[in-house]
Amino acid sequence: MARDERMRPQGPQGPPQKRPRVDGIDKFVFSSDTGVLSPVPNHLLDEILYAFTPKQLAQLATTCRDGRTIAYEFAKMHINEFPRARTSKLASNETWPQLLNFFTAQSAAAAQATSLSLGTHHTVGLVVEEDPSSWDPRHGPISLRTWGKGFYGQLGSAAFEDHEEPGEIQLSTSLAGEAKPPPAVVACGNSHSMCISRRGELFTWGLASSGELGHGGRIPLGVPVPCQVRGALVNLRVVSISAGGNHSLAITEDGTLWSCGRGNSGQLGHGTQMNEGALRRVEHLRGLRIVSTAAGVAHSVALASDGTLFTWGDGRYGQLGHSALETLQNAVDNIALSKPWKVQALCPRKLLSADRVTAVAAGGHHTMALTVGGGLKVFGRNHHGQLGLGGRATRKGIVLHNKWSPVSASIADPVLDKGAEVRVVQAAAGSSHSLVLLHRNGVPVVRATGSNYFGQLGQGDTAQRNEFTTVRGLCGRRIVALMSGDFHCAAVDPDGGVFMWGRGDSGQLGTGDTKCRWEPVKLRGLCAVHPDRTLRRKGGNSTKLPKTDEERRAEENERRETDQRNRITRYFPVVPRGTAGEGVEHSTS
Repeated sequence: MARDERMRPQGPQGPPQKRPRVDGIDKFVFSSDTGVLSPVPNHLLDEILYAFTPKQLAQLATTCRDGRTIAYEFAKMHINEFPRARTSKLASNETWPQLLNFFTAQSAAAAQATSLSLGTHHTVGLVVEEDPSSWDPRHGPISLRTWGKGFYGQLGSAAFEDHEEPGEIQLSTSLAGEAKPPPAVVACGNSHSMCISRRGELFTWGLASSGELGHGGRIPLGVPVPCQVRGALVNLRVVSISAGGNHSLAITEDGTLWSCGRGNSGQLGHGTQMNEGALRRVEHLRGLRIVSTAAGVAHSVALASDGTLFTWGDGRYGQLGHSALETLQNAVDNIALSKPWKVQALCPRKLLSADRVTAVAAGGHHTMALTVGGGLKVFGRNHHGQLGLGGRATRKGIVLHNKWSPVSASIADPVLDKGAEVRVVQAAAGSSHSLVLLHRNGVPVVRATGSNYFGQLGQGDTAQRNEFTTVRGLCGRRIVALMSGDFHCAAVDPDGGVFMWGRGDSGQLGTGDTKCRWEPVKLRGLCAVHPDRTLRRKGGNSTKLPKTDEERRAEENERRETDQRNRITRYFPVVPRGTAGEGVEHSTS
């Protein structure tokens, strides 16, 4: 029986698409034991198995006689839907559902990270009020909340005051009678904030001393309410943003990179060291499709769709990843590149597919690059151990060296991870510290390294770490995404619960006081918005286009029918008889 394509249950990579049929599935369905699913007709079983999460596939593999073969075939089919993962290979003691879980978690973490952003002394988030009576509390009305320091208007509340608890603000256009655009992506700089609406409009507010808000012309020192950025972007849809110390980066839907703000170190990429008050296209990347960016205090990073990594700006500590600059460190005072340069050590043509870069993060003066296979490359300043490389013991203490070219970080613990397969899902960088979310045999683990003066490593103390150390306060939480500001951090669990820790003297932790927290504490009454409700989908860098009223009504009806199906399927769980499926969690909730 044919069904409307819109009613098909969604797989782990977003909306349904034309998909290949698993080779030999008819043989397995008709002639083998599939447990409680045996009586289901073949065409329906195909639909059901396609909608299985990685965890459910792992459970199926341990439930019935031929479940392993079927589960592995469907897991491999899902993996092939991730373009970056098509040539991936299993590690020793790893299963296909575990590998699928890793790639799904990587994409979900990238999407979730766009819903919450941390600056130097403030935080901005897309949240939903908790509703204990709801079966899924994350699907309520989305609100844009800010908290922390407001001296420069970076909270967008029309006042220049600090707030110790999350306060709601709204986006608004200059057109009379037009509905307020719903927020979809947020980013924080040192003292300014950015937000993309679901229609692709860009709004900025906060400190404007160097032009980081992108409005151009003569504007006040601080803008205390969200204002739409027009100018060159008036007819373009913005899909991704990054905020540095005092500069801003934006990607439009055609893959073009734009920048504005402070440019004294060349961090804008325009070939000069001048400030720019309005967003300007980075011409040196023309012809490339940029899919991801990151911004440090005074350097910028861009990742192209083919995996090529570009860096520019301040390079005094090696944060640009160009080994040739190391020879200049004793010859000149200011090492900087005013145009994007390719990081040759990470050129995709020279690397195996598993070693190509798929995500980036920028700290104060260091950079982190995630690879397709779950590895981590780091370079830049290491004065506080933020690269996680350990140190060399001498009579004068531990010696930590900066890295001028990308090196592999050792994120595996030689004792805890002995014999386990460890892959990095996500990385987040602060001023002088770093966080990683990794999967150890499919189980999420959070580790941190670097400066810990405000307890930003979440270890319950203020001792510096030079190697990645497990954040024990998050063990068992099944964390799905990490975010980091200069001195405070956040993590999100599968239910949308937000945990925060680190510096809190301006109320940036949202706990209702100005105390620092050395261990993660949960934000009360609010959940982070579900990643499917951001612009970035779980499966990649594509965006959801604006919906008409008819489409929104159709989507609501579809969601109600999906909810009904979910309630029915809860009465027919697939329960594993073995333990092979343990540790494989579907991190997109």
